[in-house]
Amino acid sequence: MELKKNASDGLKVSRRKQASGAGKKYRKSQSAVADLMFGPSIDRCGFTPAGISGFSDLRPAAVVRELIQNAMDAALIEAEETCAHVRFVLSQCSLKDIPGIQSFRDAFDLAVKQGQPSGSAKSDVERIRRALNETNHQVLTVIDNGVGLDGKRMSALLSDGISAKGGKSAGTFGNGHSAVIPASNLRYVLYGGVTADGDSYGSGQAVLASHWVQGDEVGRSGRGMYLESIEQSALDQPLKLARGEAIPPMVQSALEHVRHAHGHGSAVIIPAFNNFVDHDQSLQETVFRAASCNFFQAIHEGILVVEVESSGEHGVLNDRSLPDVLAKYCNQTRTDRRGSFLSGRKANEAHMTLKEGNPYEVDTGFGFVQVRVALRDSGRQSVGLCRNGMWITDEIPTFQNAFSDRQPFQALILLRSLDDTEFFNMVKDAETPLHDKLAIKRMEPDSRRRDLRRALKAIQSRIAEIVPESTRETYIPDDIFAFQFEDVEAGGRGGSRQPSFGGRMASSRRQETKSQEGSEGEKGGVNQGGEKEERKGKKRRAVVVEPSFRIASVPSGERERKVHLECTKDTEDAEFRVFIDENVDATCDPQTRTQAQAVLLSNIRVAGHQLEDSKLVHNDEGVVGVKLGSLLAGSSLLIETNYAISSGALDVVRGCEPALRIEVTGSREVLSLGGSSSNG
Repeated sequence: MELKKNASDGLKVSRRKQASGAGKKYRKSQSAVADLMFGPSIDRCGFTPAGISGFSDLRPAAVVRELIQNAMDAALIEAEETCAHVRFVLSQCSLKDIPGIQSFRDAFDLAVKQGQPSGSAKSDVERIRRALNETNHQVLTVIDNGVGLDGKRMSALLSDGISAKGGKSAGTFGNGHSAVIPASNLRYVLYGGVTADGDSYGSGQAVLASHWVQGDEVGRSGRGMYLESIEQSALDQPLKLARGEAIPPMVQSALEHVRHAHGHGSAVIIPAFNNFVDHDQSLQETVFRAASCNFFQAIHEGILVVEVESSGEHGVLNDRSLPDVLAKYCNQTRTDRRGSFLSGRKANEAHMTLKEGNPYEVDTGFGFVQVRVALRDSGRQSVGLCRNGMWITDEIPTFQNAFSDRQPFQALILLRSLDDTEFFNMVKDAETPLHDKLAIKRMEPDSRRRDLRRALKAIQSRIAEIVPESTRETYIPDDIFAFQFEDVEAGGRGGSRQPSFGGRMASSRRQETKSQEGSEGEKGGVNQGGEKEERKGKKRRAVVVEPSFRIASVPSGERERKVHLECTKDTEDAEFRVFIDENVDATCDPQTRTQAQAVLLSNIRVAGHQLEDSKLVHNDEGVVGVKLGSLLAGSSLLIETNYAISSGALDVVRGCEPALRIEVTGSREVLSLGGSSSNG
């Protein structure tokens, strides 16, 4: 007992020396002891480093998606398991039980004192300071049955932009776990792994800011790592991770669960878990919603099971419970910051296509790919892409407006790494870091971009052969009423120009119909029974849809709008809303219509009268819409409203005034008017 006490006292002295800079070596003693260490670095970084600033305002779905994706790669591809099991466990811990917390506090105090953070960094610092002053914290632990984190994989995880994943994995970037770090109020995440050989490893990383310790020849990095030593014999050698008795109890406890349940696997531990920045949904609802919408294919096929343990409750999401979970969100037509990467309605439709769609094998010229196609009685034409059981996108380059002459349908392109095709590799290379878009322009060289477009064109052509032409009647209007914005001279001194309504009648040119004779023996589509049809000599006509509404809008003051609305035909349940009409987040990726952020409305007048609350549409933050009710053809309304950007968008707008889109819906018709808030 005396020896242990002396060793403990010596450890305390060693920690004080490291924090105060009394020693110039950045290495612990040779005993099996690990700590959070901020190594030497000549680079300076603040509390908002680029590595995580892009993830600081992500939806909870981004964190859940990243954790499940990594677990699936580790289990299905690297460990060659038949099913990936991912368990989310919410528990409590004391601040003093968080490994390396004293070294964390010392580094934080120095970084704040020397850096004098301001702006957005100031809020990050305050959040960390509050967490350090709290005695008890939530801990989110995520374990899986993957191959386990050995020295090489753990070292890659702690690095920036280095990946130890194979080419068949769903992930592409080595810094994907950066998405998880903001889920901790301390910006501190711990990792553990048990390999098939039974070896255990532990580590972690904290993101603060660079700082300088008195006596050091160079400064300290803002990124701390939980290690036994930060010295390496070579750059390509694994870091000296915590092993055996050096693995802290918090990590060791999770690894014991991994060992008992699966024999091998990994654990990601998030101390000071902030429930995705104080999210108001339960952990199970958040995880199940994100998992079901993003991994419906993997769950449906029985290669992914997700469990959640929280507050004494235990839930399981598998192929049997998936339909019921998805059904909860079947009427959700928009995504939001708390939701997944696609709306609940889209997820349900995609799941139905997966179950009921007719299967086809398409030759892309760079390998075969599986496609499922389901014809619809109504709706839109949509093609989605899933890779390794994970939803990627339904905004596929070269597919825009490619099927406007086809009847409503939904198709799913199902890419699997086991196919090991060049098409799979090209799609993976084109994905953005969050794996939710295809950015062909970022691919190199030019020939590879051309090859991917050629492959996508082959899929597009095959789907066009499968889906019958639209049978809708063609409508061609003689003329339309166009509102044109004009600046008019204002009376008074200076002759300043003011925005004004300048609506006037303008004749539009008729859109001529175009006929195309189908060649003899031309391949047709499939009828509802799945039988092929021949299309011979059939004329195709361009379809022009008459809008139900005509809209004009101008600013009438600071964050105030006047909107003139004219109804062209009888409409039921008309509703008025305003949305941000541009992408304003850090990714610079375009937003889809369903991802648009609603604008909050106030002081709403319709035809000069204030509206009752029953006529307003609310969300958690305020009023987002106006119920206009039934409108007769030829009727018009003047809507006046003040507006404000919701708090959910403030973090990404950063003081700029975004362009707005006014949208009126009714009788399943939608007309949008886009335009900046400054010029209508």
